[in-house]
Amino acid sequence: MICGVIFDMDGTLIDSMAVWDKVIDESVAKFGVIPTKQDYQVMDPMSQIEVLEYLCQKYNLPVTAKQLSDEMDAVVIERYRKLSRARHGALNLMQKLADNNVKMSVATLTSKHQAEKVLEHHGMKKYLTDIITVDEVGSSKENPKIYLTAAEKMGVKPNECLVCEDAPYAATSAKKGGFLVCGICEEWYLHRKAELETSSDIIINKSFDELLPFLEKYM
Repeated sequence: MICGVIFDMDGTLIDSMAVWDKVIDESVAKFGVIPTKQDYQVMDPMSQIEVLEYLCQKYNLPVTAKQLSDEMDAVVIERYRKLSRARHGALNLMQKLADNNVKMSVATLTSKHQAEKVLEHHGMKKYLTDIITVDEVGSSKENPKIYLTAAEKMGVKPNECLVCEDAPYAATSAKKGGFLVCGICEEWYLHRKAELETSSDIIINKSFDELLPFLEKYM
């Protein structure tokens, strides 16, 4: 039986590529800094504040990561409001899970107050037991701690819980933690699709409607 589902937010529940596109670049452009492709590879598993700490240190910026984060906050929230959209089938899935008494949580790299606002905006927050961030648990998604924390707060065991993730490294981490994994194909990670497939019990390409037949076997 699946008693709980843990969703990643950006790229999974929420299509938010347009939200984050160029936000980091714009935040440091005034200092003459253009993050490289290699920078983005390093920053991929980091939270927003960790990304800004990395850039401040590497490029010796004359501000703190906290100052940059505070400046970005209102911009990010407004871009979420204007540019993000729910993944097709997400609300239908969440309602079906709720109808079957399956608990739900979000595990995200995004700051908690930003996540709360966007999930409320899309009508998803009401379904959630909790929203867990990497900043809260003190560990990136390269470690299964965030999923284990979410499962514990929902009162379910890892082997009774499905993790939905688009990042291949996060899917691999969740699988190592003993969870069932639903891999979400996202354009940003197409070059690592084989890794996602290896770590996933099911793959969906576009809509959460694709997940429903799989879940019916476990509910």
